[in-house]
Amino acid sequence: MRVDRSTSCDPLFKRSRGGIGNTAASCTPCASVAFAASGSAVWELALLKTPLLLATASRVEEPVASSLGAAEAALVLGRLDDLDIEAIAAAVAGILPDKTLRTRLSGAAANLVDGNGVERVVDQM
Repeated sequence: MRVDRSTSCDPLFKRSRGGIGNTAASCTPCASVAFAASGSAVWELALLKTPLLLATASRVEEPVASSLGAAEAALVLGRLDDLDIEAIAAAVAGILPDKTLRTRLSGAAANLVDGNGVERVVDQM
């Protein structure tokens, strides 16, 4: 993960009440891009406006990756089992220098979430 060091955040660890934490919320505010499986953490990354490179680790994750790719909110690299380090490195090398692409991805991802999902779930219960 490449980090924009012009900001004041510590991208590796932040102190929290529970000690040192490495959740997406504490580690990604300075990230130029995140490479992640297409599980539930992508929604937190989207809310944090982090440009996403996604892979799927299981079939359950494929609809999430597909929908984020179709919304142009992430670049989907395919199945994690089918990727090698060279393919991942090429994707990272392609997105890092392209600020326009990263801005477009992060904006589209952020438009998919509003941080109020918990309230909507509770309202339906």
